[in-house]
Amino acid sequence: MAAAVGPPLMYATAQLAEGGAWHSRLHYLPLLVLLGTGIALSNTQAVLKALFNRSEVFRRTPKFALHRESERWVDSLYALRTDSLAWGELGLALFALTRPRPRLAVIPWLLMYAVGFAYVAGIKLVHTYQLQRWLAKQPT
Repeated sequence: MAAAVGPPLMYATAQLAEGGAWHSRLHYLPLLVLLGTGIALSNTQAVLKALFNRSEVFRRTPKFALHRESERWVDSLYALRTDSLAWGELGLALFALTRPRPRLAVIPWLLMYAVGFAYVAGIKLVHTYQLQRWLAKQPT
């Protein structure tokens, strides 16, 4: 349990070092913790690939150069397709939610894992759905 304090403490310390209205940004901390939890499977895969010397093409984060509020990223040709990890993340979310009779102290942690994994998987699946809709509208 003590190790779980490390990452939020690191983010809070970084906000303090940033200065300014740091306290107004701390309300993002729970979302940051959930996101950090949600990418655990992806991080695990990356570490295992590095340990076993398996190289892979780096797929960078899409940059869409949107200039107006009316523009949407899905209208751009450059979008990454989802990876199979989305299904693994959904599986981990379900696993965390379906634990039989967990101890009361463990329930907040299981909920955090479930929400974090479901959030990351949901983002991937929504982006894939939007990309598929965009591709379906394109002339062949």
